Amino acid sequence: MNTLSTIEVARETLLRKRDSLLKRRAGLHSDQEELMEHHETDVPDVAADVTSARLLDRLDDVERTELERVTRALERLDVGLYGRCIVCKKQIPQERLRALPEADRCASCTNSH
Repeated sequence: MNTLSTIEVARETLLRKRDSLLKRRAGLHSDQEELMEHHETDVPDVAADVTSARLLDRLDDVERTELERVTRALERLDVGLYGRCIVCKKQIPQERLRALPEADRCASCTNSH
């Protein structure tokens, strides 16, 4: 596979991943709004709502972090830096990029930082 087609495949993969993350985040926000509107007076139900709200907040943080990583990878694609480790500047192996297209570090630098 030549470099151009690898870049095109990476861009399409990242764009699909970004769209999926945005849809999931929209769903999480909808669930959070529903919990906020739901008023329970039963103590176990209130506790369950609080636990659910905290879980949704944590999931939202994970989604936000993943979305930021995908966005930065798309930015690296745009400026011609995609596939280079941001630490050691070496080429990230294609196998790693296929498995984790938003990767910004080679495995060695990921493990050492």
